[in-house]
This record gives sequence, structure tokens and C-alpha cells, in this order.
Amino acid sequence: MRHLGLPIALTLTFILIAGAARATEGAEIRTGEITAHDVNVRAGAHPNYEVVAQLDKGDLVLVTGTRGDWKRIAMPPGVLVWTSTAYVADDGLVEGQNVNVRSGPALKYNVLCQLKRDDQVVIKKTSKDGDWYGIVPPKAAGAFVYAKYVADKGPPDLYAKWAPRKAQCTALLASADNFRRYELKQPDAKVRFDAILANYRRIETDYPNLPEARIAQRRIREIERIKTATLERLAAAGGATDASGDEPSAGSAAEETTKKQTTPEPKYLTAKGVLREISRPSTSKGLYRITKEDRWVCIVKSATIELGPYAGKAVQVWGPEAPSEGWSLRTISVSRIKLLE
Repeated sequence: MRHLGLPIALTLTFILIAGAARATEGAEIRTGEITAHDVNVRAGAHPNYEVVAQLDKGDLVLVTGTRGDWKRIAMPPGVLVWTSTAYVADDGLVEGQNVNVRSGPALKYNVLCQLKRDDQVVIKKTSKDGDWYGIVPPKAAGAFVYAKYVADKGPPDLYAKWAPRKAQCTALLASADNFRRYELKQPDAKVRFDAILANYRRIETDYPNLPEARIAQRRIREIERIKTATLERLAAAGGATDASGDEPSAGSAAEETTKKQTTPEPKYLTAKGVLREISRPSTSKGLYRITKEDRWVCIVKSATIELGPYAGKAVQVWGPEAPSEGWSLRTISVSRIKLLE
């Protein structure tokens, strides 16, 4: 018996791509507004398709067509799509013909569009197995939202103005969440609650009309509760005796004081400029520099924030001074980053 799996798969792929094209033929591109919370964005115009993102009330979308009860939209800011590493070079140059772009890093995910040889894509991530690149969605890649949750907002330039601001806010929230998780793993006395709260309050203040502001408000309430409980524990432990039931000796207190005096606190630094990756064979991945008018200002790295999305952009960074690792410039271990206008 002939094996029909491959022809059928190819046929389904063709139908999906052709159907997506038909959905946008002759359609006027418009800005839409999401009218409900936690609205699913799917890879196809049916509830059986996988969810590629979620939108919240007030989010804007770029509507490119209609298929039945569904609106076809451009991929929301921050969403990645996936393509095989076998057909794309490390610099993002497509080396295959008709290379599938999928909604997830596996063959089981649906095809959203195809890439042609010599197309250029922006690689943001590599799957754990190394077989897939997470890339910025090509213009041809679209997704679907149930039409009843999308209200017409106006011409497409409204979305064009909103999308970069949304992307910035999303990146800031992700950085704030990473910093919060890192800090809450530290011993109680070392958690920098004020720094955690400052990150979320900045989002709340700078992006009041975006759904991320509501998320930031929830995070603030959560952190304030944890901070109160932690301070109460520390206060209660402040007068505790040692394991033997005796008060700590004067000698041990003096030793602790001496230790604090001989272990200087790291300097907390800040710098402004354009963030650029340092790409040298001898340099470990994840090391960046801040430049100003093509002059190197400092070296930066981070254990809590993914700096890659900020590369090539004007930023301000804050963090403690880190070991120079052989560089003549100071090095900042970034704990907070802000995009500059």
C-alpha cells in the first residue's frame, strides 16, 4: 500500500496558506480594538487551532481580513513564530525554498506562511533541542481572533503608532517579572523590595492605558504583602537568641561588625546610550556594551534580564558594578533597564 501521509500533509499545508490568502483578498486593512479580557489569538479560524497569544481588553490589532466568524490579524507585538534551523543560517538568511513558518517549535504546529530563498528573518530565540528558530513574524504570518471580540477602531495608522509602545511595555514587564523572580530567591534580608516595586510602578505610571498597567498593579499589591510579611519575620528574628539559648557574645557581634566593614558594598551604577552586543570569538555570549556617539561607555551583562531585545536601541541601565573580566571599562550587572525615547 502506498504511504499517503506526506502528500496529504503537503495538500493541507497548501490549503492553509491559500485559505489565508483568500481571507485577505480585497479586504480593507483596519485597526481593531479587543473588547474582552483574555481573548485567544489562534493559528487558524477555528477553536481547534492552537493558541499563539492572548489579548486583553483595550489591546489594538491590525485586521487584515475576515473569514466567517473570525478576523484575521497581524501577529501581536512580542509573539514569535518558528522555522527549522536546517533551512536558515545563523544570521537569519533563508537558505531553502518554500520554508514553512509554524506557530510553535515542532512539526505538529500549524503552518502560518512560507519563506523564500534569500529572505531575511530576525532570530530571537532557539528551541531547547536546537532544531527551531523563534523569529519575528514575517508580514505574511497572520493569526485569527473571534470577530465578536473585535471592534472597529479606525485606520491602520492607529495600530502603527500603538504597536511600538506596546512592544516596549511588554519588554519592560518581562524584565520586571524576571527581576522579581530573581530577588525573591534571595535571603529575606537581601531582597530589594523597593527596586522590585519601582519597576512595576514605572509601568503603571508610563503606560496607564495598556493592560500591562493592570498586571503591574496586581504585582505591586502582591509584592507589598510579601514585603510586609518579610519585614515582620526579620523584626521578630532581630531579638532572637542563638541555638544554645544564650544571647550572642560580644566577640561574635564584633566579628560580624568587622566582616561588614571589610566587605564593601558594590557600587550601584547607571549609564545611558545605545546597547550593542559584543561579538568576538573570545567573548562569552550575553555580553553587551553601551555606546554614545560610537564611543564605548561601559560593559553590561545581566543574570535576570534578557538584553537581546534591547540591542540597537537607546536605553538607560542601572545595576551594581561587576568584575571587569579583563575589560578596561567598568562593567554593570544590569538589574533594571529602560528604553529612552
